[in-house]
Amino acid sequence: MKAILKMELIRAFRNKLMFFSLISGCGIVIMYYIFSVTKYIKSFYSILNSDIASDPLSANLCWIGTAYDRYTVLYFFIIPILAAIPYGASLYMDKKDGYINNILIKTDRKNYFFAKLITYFISGGVIATIPLILSYILAIISLPSIRPYAEYSLYNIYSVNIFSNIFYSNYTFVYIIIFIVFDFILFGLINCLCMVFTYWEENRFAIVLTPFIICYGLHMVGQYFIGTDKTPLTYARLNVVSSEDLIYIIGELLILVLLAIVSLRKGKKDVL
Repeated sequence: MKAILKMELIRAFRNKLMFFSLISGCGIVIMYYIFSVTKYIKSFYSILNSDIASDPLSANLCWIGTAYDRYTVLYFFIIPILAAIPYGASLYMDKKDGYINNILIKTDRKNYFFAKLITYFISGGVIATIPLILSYILAIISLPSIRPYAEYSLYNIYSVNIFSNIFYSNYTFVYIIIFIVFDFILFGLINCLCMVFTYWEENRFAIVLTPFIICYGLHMVGQYFIGTDKTPLTYARLNVVSSEDLIYIIGELLILVLLAIVSLRKGKKDVL
């Protein structure tokens, strides 16, 4: 099991498409830093050098996770595609090229498909969160990490939002970790949809686009036809999630887990 998992992780991470996805995600973060964060920096030092009393600007305000900006919208909009590009069509290509038959001679079918599923999850999570980590690093080296206070009304996090009590405390960094870990799990599971739909879709590019089509489709249907934004694309920005939404988050994560289990069981029984 360890050998096949190691081999699949190498296939996922040592390829040009992984480099492309990470560069693209980090590129959005850098654009956000250049065109948005620099404005915060200028404001911070102009206030610092004046006698005007003002709410303190903080690194916790201007990283791409909790900010609301066109680059934030773009980032969370495009991540399902970027996460799927390096490895999304891997199972499809293994079946098409006959590679899977050679592998299954050397290893158990269960181990192969389980290693595939784990690699889908890890690769999707890594691509989604590395740019977030970069954004926070750029923020904390540019602005002080001042403890946020709800009274300042600077932040897009309110008392009704989940984990707001942690954000407005001396442990704001814990909130950032929770945010990033949650996005790792969410986009990791979303990326597993590629494996799920490999059994029904015969087009490589359609498989790669599946997570984006489902996420964006749910978002559009929910927002414009049902009148709700309780969708994965919304919940990816944990700072806008209210405590009442927790049941919906758990439900959607469970559905994604069940779909991943279905793909695993399907793989074990699949006739090659």
